[in-house]
Amino acid sequence: MAKKNLPIIIIILLTILGGLGSIIAKVNLTVGIILIVTGIFVAVYRIIASEIVNSALNKQLEAQNILLASKGVGNVYQEIFESEMKRKKRSPSGAIKLLIKAYKLEPDKIEVIEELSSHLALQLSFSQWVTDCEPSRMEARADWRFAKDIAEEGLKKKPNSHLLMDALGILNDVKGDHELAREWFLKSSKVRSDPYWRLLMSTSWGLSGRDDKALEEEEQVINQGERSWFLNLHFGNTLVHCGKCDEGIKYLNLAKKIRGMHPTISFDKLFALLNLSRFNISITLDVIYLSIFLTYVESWRSIPRVVRINLMYFFSIINSISRNLWRITSKVRILRNTHFNIYSPCGFAFSNGENMSKKENYKSALNYYTICYSICPKSIGVLINLSFCYGMLGEKEKSIKTIDEGLAIEPQNRILLWNKEQIKSGLKLNPRFDASPKDFREMPK
Repeated sequence: MAKKNLPIIIIILLTILGGLGSIIAKVNLTVGIILIVTGIFVAVYRIIASEIVNSALNKQLEAQNILLASKGVGNVYQEIFESEMKRKKRSPSGAIKLLIKAYKLEPDKIEVIEELSSHLALQLSFSQWVTDCEPSRMEARADWRFAKDIAEEGLKKKPNSHLLMDALGILNDVKGDHELAREWFLKSSKVRSDPYWRLLMSTSWGLSGRDDKALEEEEQVINQGERSWFLNLHFGNTLVHCGKCDEGIKYLNLAKKIRGMHPTISFDKLFALLNLSRFNISITLDVIYLSIFLTYVESWRSIPRVVRINLMYFFSIINSISRNLWRITSKVRILRNTHFNIYSPCGFAFSNGENMSKKENYKSALNYYTICYSICPKSIGVLINLSFCYGMLGEKEKSIKTIDEGLAIEPQNRILLWNKEQIKSGLKLNPRFDASPKDFREMPK
């Protein structure tokens, strides 16, 4: 047993023994029971958390190795780390410590520089996701600067190292310079034969809010015949964030079937269900797993992410209830409008559709509004935005058909009437993102 766990084990044993002593001595039965239950609970938590984290980190490193390894080329350090993970359940942070020691011993050995740069970049990227840290704060960190310095130093020794180019790309994504990151990934593609650089490009596009571009990159990897659980995970993630939630869940489940629980799978499934306004009891296990994993890995720094995950879980339940109520309230106009304005059953997907429209990513916006339409087909706000996206994508007939659906519900709606005239004449549509009364002030009288 690791020495660092010894104090915790002693505390657990003392707590349980204290409880037993209280009961045996008949001092206080209630206090004794509480102490025993507390000791057992802490012990169980430690066991469960340790198993979850060891399993997840093993998969995390395996996924990283897919991106780090060049096709047909082995690396002795990489093999050592994989064997250490299987034998000692060593975490990536432990691997980094070993690499830093190796770097100090052999600072000119390019293999060490490549592995250390890559592991540091991936660890920083994961840490940023867990802690919701601002890019500017990540750039100010000493480990970020250290990773950047040794990657640049390594490129001077080996200018065609795609591992170092990938590391610099990831580090620029971490600091928020996504255009420069993609330049590095493109340079990397020139000196490697495998298509996995496109997954790095995909991640960078996703961080830029262009999930449609991310999807294009991943589709090219699939078209080249590549198949793996990690690709299923990546593809499912992107589909979900493009608004293709049902399809995304299928790929996430494929990845989970092969590799079991994984932080990204759990988070993306929760995000998808929230958009679809559905609740699945199995997602409860994913939320518990995520909360334990993130708390154990990043301690107090994970609190914002853990709170966000649990709020998402709570609202997925509320959304599901709201969706079921909508079947009744949607039949009466007053009830329908009141329900939609107080707590829309498709509010989360609607909000994501708004964000995508404002970024002029109309394909993804259309996917989100299509989800909204499947839940609230009689909502004027949904029909306005759905017709707007069709119009901006050049699908004139679908846009007019959707507008007519809205006019059948509210024949005098000024936004719908205005947009219908504009799309018929080929002029610019009114870029409104909701159908609330305040918008009517901006329409022609």
